[in-house]
Amino acid sequence: MGPSIAGETCLGRLAFGVPSLLKGDWDMKTTLRVFALALVALGAALLLWWRPGASDRMGATARAPEEKSTPVIRTQEPDSVRESASTLAETGGSAVTPVLHGVVLEKGTDAPVPQFRLAVLEEFPTSVSTTKSILADSSTPWQAQESPSGSFELAMERKTGQSVLAVSAEGFEPAFLKVDTAAFGDASPYLHVRLTALTGFRGQVLNTAGEPVPGAALYRGESQAGDVLAQSGKDGLFTFALDSLEETPLHVTHPEYLSTTITVNPVRRKMGILKIALQRGASVTGKVRRGDSPLSGAQVTVYDGFEFTRLSVTEADGAYSVEGVPPGEVEVRAEMPYTEGRPAWALQRRAVTVEDKNTVVDIRFASASGSVAGEVSIGGMAPAGGIIEAQSVSAGGDTFMNARLDANGAYALPNVAAGEVWLDATIESADGVQRRWQTRFEISEGEHRIEDILFNTGGAILCSIPELPQEADATLLLFPEGVRMSAEDFSGDSDVEEQAVLHTPLNGKTEMELTNIDPGNYTLCVIVVGTAEGEVMQAEGPFRIHTQSVAVKEGMPTAVSIEMQPGM
Repeated sequence: MGPSIAGETCLGRLAFGVPSLLKGDWDMKTTLRVFALALVALGAALLLWWRPGASDRMGATARAPEEKSTPVIRTQEPDSVRESASTLAETGGSAVTPVLHGVVLEKGTDAPVPQFRLAVLEEFPTSVSTTKSILADSSTPWQAQESPSGSFELAMERKTGQSVLAVSAEGFEPAFLKVDTAAFGDASPYLHVRLTALTGFRGQVLNTAGEPVPGAALYRGESQAGDVLAQSGKDGLFTFALDSLEETPLHVTHPEYLSTTITVNPVRRKMGILKIALQRGASVTGKVRRGDSPLSGAQVTVYDGFEFTRLSVTEADGAYSVEGVPPGEVEVRAEMPYTEGRPAWALQRRAVTVEDKNTVVDIRFASASGSVAGEVSIGGMAPAGGIIEAQSVSAGGDTFMNARLDANGAYALPNVAAGEVWLDATIESADGVQRRWQTRFEISEGEHRIEDILFNTGGAILCSIPELPQEADATLLLFPEGVRMSAEDFSGDSDVEEQAVLHTPLNGKTEMELTNIDPGNYTLCVIVVGTAEGEVMQAEGPFRIHTQSVAVKEGMPTAVSIEMQPGM
């Protein structure tokens, strides 16, 4: 039996039961037939209710899924300013303050930019000058962001119409994105901001344990003499741009670490990645005292030759601490600066430091009761100025004291410790000639020694340098007999110039008279530094350094003519 025949038979049986119900013939079979008829009627009613349009009459609460707009990016270049615009919108509305979420990436590599700034502007910049003004203007509401992943969240003030999101990062071109805050729904849009890199580098400064080092300074060049390119942030991160594609040395310093120098090779329109590791080095700590009393405010310098210097100032208890000291032999010098009525004091000690260890160097100035005082004169006249330094050598270190001459040429050095003392005077006369004088003597405990320094003898040198160019930067020095020198002595860190008893610039003069010179044998030296601005000549220039022996006699001027020899 097919399905259609079966359906007809069922309906026929239901219809057959209706007359029996009307006659009152109510039995179990009739009841079943009536129940089946009711079910068929209910099914028909449901079909009628579900037909198209019925839901409108019933007040439906369902709605179609929301359709999100796809961000549109366009690029324009008015007046050479690159403008990246993105119109972001969502259907629906909300009174909640919209929040922008996103990430800042380097264009072309998608590497995160960890440090950047965000600002909301009213309109796009229309020129290069406007862009520079926005980037530099302190009134622009920039918000600094720092995230290793480059991600950010920015609460936006709801406005009617569109705003401009400005994104700026050191070492990158700025980007400006159009944002329609009024069209935001409850869900925040997510931006991918890609910045075009300038030529330069970014990276992180770390210690040997892999921990970030904030506050490290990065200098262009091999020392701190160059310009500062960047300083590492709280996570050790840095970014800097370069204006050249040449190989560039980079010097990195930090007060608590050893300095290091690396070489970088810039690539055009690319931010190279650097990881710079700094070693902790050694440390030097101690206390500075005078006798048993602590000295506060003393400046403590730890240095290694001419390349390394670290400074510290003592606390109220005389304590100091210096980090980042290179391992090996160093000099530790404590100084009390010159004040009115009191000379400068300095005491210097040697120490040996060890990597990752602390070396204790206590410095104790002696409570001395001796003193040295006197007057300085040149030909019976007080000099224009000068400094007198006394050096005492002892097991506790080398002690230095210095005092300035007053208007009458007098000086005084109190608190000089007993023992051997070297006295060194460097003075200048009214004509600009510098003179130097040294002597050595013994002083006993409590002795007050008078040491006058007189430049009043009758010796003189009449010096002629006929071949000296007028534009040359030349200096004349007079050395005691026996001092050996070469061109290299004046180009490095040699202290040979400190041994000169007379020092004066020639300033284009080809005739010079040197008076008030003690009789004796000397070496006269003429140094030509250069004949043009920025040009260093010395041994490699058009003239050699010329030296000549000269004997000075009492009361009789000695004439010397120096012929400058051509260079190599």
